[in-house]
Amino acid sequence: MAKRHASPWQPSGVAYQLADGTEVRLSLSYAALAELREADRASYDAYNEAMAALEKEPDLQSMVILHTAYLCWRIQSGEGLAGAMDQKGFLSLALGNRAIDGAALQELLAPNPPMASAARS
Repeated sequence: MAKRHASPWQPSGVAYQLADGTEVRLSLSYAALAELREADRASYDAYNEAMAALEKEPDLQSMVILHTAYLCWRIQSGEGLAGAMDQKGFLSLALGNRAIDGAALQELLAPNPPMASAARS
């Protein structure tokens, strides 16, 4: 599989540390989501359901979205889905720190884009 170019808003993904100390990267780039839809429709559908239910059940749905972002980063980085943690495995290693989880989710859903002037310097 060819290595994907990172999103300009998340060039290196969003760092997320698991309870065992492993750092994974997260991304919700449209290209990776589109590829996830083709490669793992169940995870893609779970992501869409989580986005729709985020206000009603924020804790668990946030974690579903973070797991999807983990899968998308694996696609985006060229690692692929083989050997990726399933949702249950990801949830079992999540820190469960709502502040950290919320910050990662916020950075994924509403990243601060690079300033246009920065590219011209």
